[in-house]
Amino acid sequence: VSYIFSRFASIVTRYGFNPDAAREDVIECVTGLARYGCRPTFAVPGRVVAHNPVFFRRLQAASVELALHGYDHVDFRCLNRDEAARQIALAQQAFHSAGIRFEGIRCPYLSGTPELHQSLPSDLRYTSNGSVWWEKLHSGQFRNERRAKFETLPRFYTPKFSSSNVA
Repeated sequence: VSYIFSRFASIVTRYGFNPDAAREDVIECVTGLARYGCRPTFAVPGRVVAHNPVFFRRLQAASVELALHGYDHVDFRCLNRDEAARQIALAQQAFHSAGIRFEGIRCPYLSGTPELHQSLPSDLRYTSNGSVWWEKLHSGQFRNERRAKFETLPRFYTPKFSSSNVA
């Protein structure tokens, strides 16, 4: 319960009750990356696409790739096969209804399982549920209060290390 309240406070402090600030941040990110010839991929829950179709069509028109992220932002490891299939089907429906193209899926919390991968629709071209730990980027450059949070990430996401894996 305390986590839910602290997370809510964090989101409200960062974005307020209006999603305009978050949209502006995304557009700024896309614009900044475009200066370097980079096109981001954003995995987006279907429910978010359904509530903001015009914004996501605008992103796609700006060469942003959008990928499925379930319908709700839930941990797929906690879902049975039918629930996971329902999340994916609802997300696909939301994207199709909004006129948004997609080719891949990245589950919330990188929670794609081998069982889920076996039951994905054939029209998905890729899954992206792995993470990479870039050792050179994470070598003690954070202040103490951020370092503690940052150091828990490898335990949660079990990344492959860039020093021994090609990304």
